[in-house]
Amino acid sequence: MKKTLRNQYLQNWLETQKRSSTSSREKFTQREVENNYQFENYLTLITKSAHRISLTRLRLGCHALRIQTGKYENRGALIPVDERTCLVCKENCIEHEQHFLMYFQGYTTLTRELHSPISNADDRYPSLSDN
Repeated sequence: MKKTLRNQYLQNWLETQKRSSTSSREKFTQREVENNYQFENYLTLITKSAHRISLTRLRLGCHALRIQTGKYENRGALIPVDERTCLVCKENCIEHEQHFLMYFQGYTTLTRELHSPISNADDRYPSLSDN
């Protein structure tokens, strides 16, 4: 029974992925990161619950970046995606997950610290595209 339910859920999940419009702004996880349905290793690897919760919220699109808050921060009026710029770095960049994780100027030192071990562990990392 458990296996049948899991298979049905997986099938429904795959069908939903196929139906999703590529032109609409979808959750970061679904369109840019996650391509298959499985238990994610970070759920057990990240031991601090606050960090695990933050990463999960970021992946699900339940965060305070303007790419999400721009849907409702203007007294209920939708702010166009290209106008949801980062209010901190003032570089006119859209404040989405990729900007926050990779390019936000306030985290330059932290970003280098996080990327260094990855680069050392995998020679391919520096040559990967931003996506």
